[in-house]
Amino acid sequence: RKAAEGSTRVSTPPRGKASAQRAVASQARVDQDEALAAGRRKEEAEEDAWRTWTDARAQIRGDAEEKGGGRKHEGFDTTTWEGVGAAADETRECAWDAACEIDVTTVRTCRMGRVIRGQRKGNGGVFKSHNTHRKGPAKLRKLDFSERNGYVKGVVTEIIHDPGRGAPLARVSFRDPIRYKKQKEQIIAAEGMYTGQFVYCGKKANLSVGNTLPIGQMPEGTVICNVEKSAGDRGKFARCSGDYAIVISHNPEAGVSRVKLPSGVKKIVSIDARATIGQVAGGGRTEKPLLKAGNAYHKYKVKRNCWPKVRGVAMNPVEHPHGGGNHQHIGHASTVRRDAPPGQKVGLIAARRTGRLRGLKSSDKEQ
Repeated sequence: RKAAEGSTRVSTPPRGKASAQRAVASQARVDQDEALAAGRRKEEAEEDAWRTWTDARAQIRGDAEEKGGGRKHEGFDTTTWEGVGAAADETRECAWDAACEIDVTTVRTCRMGRVIRGQRKGNGGVFKSHNTHRKGPAKLRKLDFSERNGYVKGVVTEIIHDPGRGAPLARVSFRDPIRYKKQKEQIIAAEGMYTGQFVYCGKKANLSVGNTLPIGQMPEGTVICNVEKSAGDRGKFARCSGDYAIVISHNPEAGVSRVKLPSGVKKIVSIDARATIGQVAGGGRTEKPLLKAGNAYHKYKVKRNCWPKVRGVAMNPVEHPHGGGNHQHIGHASTVRRDAPPGQKVGLIAARRTGRLRGLKSSDKEQ
């Protein structure tokens, strides 16, 4: 009767075991819905508290910058971020009490994008050079009294191949000028060297292919290779297969000579810097085409992990600055500044000019 009158809601007691199970399940669903709603309310309160705190921090900082440094905000120094943070904490208390406790002192960091290939190469790892099977460093003989004032005689014992290097090496055996023993060196082989050849190193050596002399003792126009940057560093320039440098001029008063390197750059070196007469052996190596991917695979297997190389425009935007787009295009200038951060520093770095070289300058034509 009361239910019909609408004064009070009367629930009918469950009858039987099945009815009791249905009632328990219904009550569990109600509790679950209430828990989810409470969780959503908690998250919204946390977001409101965080937004309030950050807005207050930015507002306090802006007021401090507008009215000049040294201004105090409610007893806090707003000239530093620590003071601004403390003042913002004070302003945040009202929202903090309303919401559940949040540890907003934790710095939230976000690293955008992924580490691209250029950044990974700087760490080494799988990009390190494969030097297990290499024969050793190729250097000139160590500079000593015999070479400074006379010469030393050596014999080429064998011409060998060094994995990962285009130029062949020559193993030369010298007699030690002081002790009863042999000095064995590996030098860059010049074009025309052969097993059993006698080579001479020193100031008074003859001007013939394979001999090593100071640049100041060579006439202008001499073709040389394995040139030292400074006297005694055992060779730095013109060491690749087929490379050579040319002696341009001497200045005995200043003690320097001018040499044209394989790149075309004219460099000034000391007249005491040594070089080998002739051109590096193995020239024309790059003129033969590789023809198939297997040859390229074996070529770079003994060098380092640099093949095959995926183009940046073929990648996704997350993997390279040139990636993405409905067509394979860069979408912006390919040049990039010198101080660009890693991950952005790809393309033509600090390029003075771009495009194809068309024609020559007047100075180049005169030379």
